[in-house]
Amino acid sequence: MLLSYNKAVHNAPEALQAVEQLKDARTLCIVGGQQAGLFTGQALVIYKAITLIRSAREASAKLGRTVIPIFWIAGDGP
Repeated sequence: MLLSYNKAVHNAPEALQAVEQLKDARTLCIVGGQQAGLFTGQALVIYKAITLIRSAREASAKLGRTVIPIFWIAGDGP
């Protein structure tokens, strides 16, 4: 499902690679998110996404295994 969706929306190759890495049982995830428009708006969303990516890289280096960052945005949409 994730792979089909990401291909359909023409997501970046890095996103497709991350989805493929989820097939490995040793792959871990670090999850974060933000409610759209809450507090400082877009600036906070970007800051949190960058922080999540950096945290996943640091965890991957420390643990010696793949850690995928997963970022969600809470919204009113379906």
